[in-house]
Amino acid sequence: MYGLRTRTLTAAFILVLASCNGPEEEYSAPFAEAGESQQLALGQTVTLDGSGSGVCCEKNLAYQWYFKQVPLDSAVDDAVLGTSNGSPDAQTLQWVPDVPGSYVVGLVVSDDVLASAEDVTVIEIAKDNDLPLADAGDDQAGVVGQMIQFDGSASSDEKGVELEYEWVLASIPDESSLTNADIFDADQAMASIVPDAAGSFVLGLRVYDKTDWSAPDYATARVGSDNAPPVANAGESSVSAPCESAGFSLNGLASYDPEGESLTYEWSIKSSPDGSTASAANFDDVHSATPVFTADVFPGDYSFWLQVYDGESWSAYDSVSYYVTDASANQAPVSVINTDTSVSMTTDCPTVSGSRQCKPCVPQLEMLSDSYDPDGHMLSYAWSPSQGTFDYFDQEQTDFVGESFTTSYGSTKSNDYTLTLDVSDCDQSASQTVTVSVSCTGVIP
Repeated sequence: MYGLRTRTLTAAFILVLASCNGPEEEYSAPFAEAGESQQLALGQTVTLDGSGSGVCCEKNLAYQWYFKQVPLDSAVDDAVLGTSNGSPDAQTLQWVPDVPGSYVVGLVVSDDVLASAEDVTVIEIAKDNDLPLADAGDDQAGVVGQMIQFDGSASSDEKGVELEYEWVLASIPDESSLTNADIFDADQAMASIVPDAAGSFVLGLRVYDKTDWSAPDYATARVGSDNAPPVANAGESSVSAPCESAGFSLNGLASYDPEGESLTYEWSIKSSPDGSTASAANFDDVHSATPVFTADVFPGDYSFWLQVYDGESWSAYDSVSYYVTDASANQAPVSVINTDTSVSMTTDCPTVSGSRQCKPCVPQLEMLSDSYDPDGHMLSYAWSPSQGTFDYFDQEQTDFVGESFTTSYGSTKSNDYTLTLDVSDCDQSASQTVTVSVSCTGVIP
């Protein structure tokens, strides 16, 4: 029985239904409640009661009971659930176990729109009435990261012997990494866990009276999350040049998490042109914030999904579209450098050993490109200097630091710098070169 994993709870599905007789109603998915776990002696009749299940909007529920686990030597199967009530889809039904051990019964309910998540109950059938009785206490509720306590103090033994306790994790959500070692006070009447994921955590309790172990009893903690989900932003839709090898870059950097957690990115193809066989392999990295995608058919429209994960919750999907143009109609971009071609500056000339000695003249110019593409394609930039360096060689805006030259106190000297900007839409390119003349005058500091 120990180690049983059940399905995790699904997120509530909510929509608004229009009522014929009144205002709109908020619809939520039905939920199953299979009832508390039970401990019975062999020969007693088990009653399963799903009346705690619920549904909104005065809808009718259909019940589906089934066995998830029975003892190895049991002949019980789902057919036995229909013997007393005619069918296993009744709200309440009865059956009789045939051997001692653990019987795990699942319940799913559904209305005319959706089915619920699965709920389970555990029926323990004891060999005799001399065993101690474990009582794991009431089911609990909590949120991720906050301690939840289980109370097994109602466990008992008819002989009055002081009991020993053993708590274990019988079921955890798929996203959880908790183990039995993460149970606080697992050998005490009161045990606790700190859940690390949303969903259902089932703890089992056995007690020992120095002679026999009891059958397990179970309590469930239904855990929600106060984590705000992240927000995906796939960027702005754009037009891309027909580049068979270069591809184009997507941009999800505007995605964010309200709590500031780091994000994991997941890109996928929403749609592609007729004839395209594009797949995840067309991305250089589907987990990058700015992956490069290589189109295999153009012209045509490509649409993409982006979803981000903050370590606990996935965002809603955001989409973006790129139109890849026809190579035969592609126009060359235009390279434009926006800067002053004549610049004046001064340099300090302090007195050193009785004479004025001027510091070197070091031109520093802000460079801005006003380049554009007639087709609206994204551009790549490549700055190349003479006699100097750029802070960034591949950005639309950058700073140029020219090689130094010297002047003298009261004098003005000039030096020319040739700057070139190449722009490309990956299919065609353009270039502009400008010469900037820098005049430098030596002055008293």
